[in-house]
Amino acid sequence: MMKANNLRLGIFFVVTMTFFLAVMIWLTGGFSGKKSVPYVCYFDWSVSGLSVGGEVMYNGVLVGSVKSISIAPDGVLVQVLMEVDPLFIVDDEITASLTAAGITGSQKIDLSRAGEGEVQLNRADELSFNPPAVVIPVAPGMMQKLAHGADRMVEIMDTVDFEVLSVELNKMLVNVNRLLDDAEVEILMDCLVSNSRNLDSLLITYNRLGRNADLLVAQMRADLPGLSSDAQHLIESFEELSEILRAFTHNASVTLEPVSGFAGEARELMPLIREGLDAMILPQGREVVW
Repeated sequence: MMKANNLRLGIFFVVTMTFFLAVMIWLTGGFSGKKSVPYVCYFDWSVSGLSVGGEVMYNGVLVGSVKSISIAPDGVLVQVLMEVDPLFIVDDEITASLTAAGITGSQKIDLSRAGEGEVQLNRADELSFNPPAVVIPVAPGMMQKLAHGADRMVEIMDTVDFEVLSVELNKMLVNVNRLLDDAEVEILMDCLVSNSRNLDSLLITYNRLGRNADLLVAQMRADLPGLSSDAQHLIESFEELSEILRAFTHNASVTLEPVSGFAGEARELMPLIREGLDAMILPQGREVVW
């Protein structure tokens, strides 16, 4: 009975360990069937902060890792061997550079496409030995550019003769003092001060004029509603007067129409009345002697 229990326990342990190892291999991509492609790059500056297993990135995407870091066969360059995803296509434009991976001082390899006119260093045809894999040329990163700029500034400072510079500065100060002590310069300064005061007065006048203009505009805006109301009232009065005159004209026309008819009839009767009066005043058959 004890042997059977031990056998079951042993089988359970073996199955558990096998399942655990299979899961670990699956999580690490062991069953994916994809094999990484080796690439190598060579740096002629410090790779401090870069470590084995470090990230190899392309535009922020993880595409590989650092496999080994060693001295190149020429004893000068630093050889960094990388394992890169086979789906990532490396052509002649791909360039490697070192960039900071965080605030801890660690570094990573950043792959990018070289811009127009950008220099690619340590290409395969520039090496004096046979590399172990396809070579990716390198380019200085931000830290290397800053370090190069600092070195260049130190070189420039070393070439400057500070004694000669001090003598020239003293000469320049002496000439400035002479210029300031010149009477014409004093007159010029007085003119400048006077013109500055006149300019201040002119600005004050313009400011006052601007304030007065603002007050005038504000007063006009305040008076416009009353003026508009008066104009509207005047227009309404004219309209009422026009209605009255129109009504008066109509009434006068209606009133004068019978008078006009009577005058026409009177004109027609006047010859008849005149003939009747002549017949009444003058006898028939008698000549009138004048």
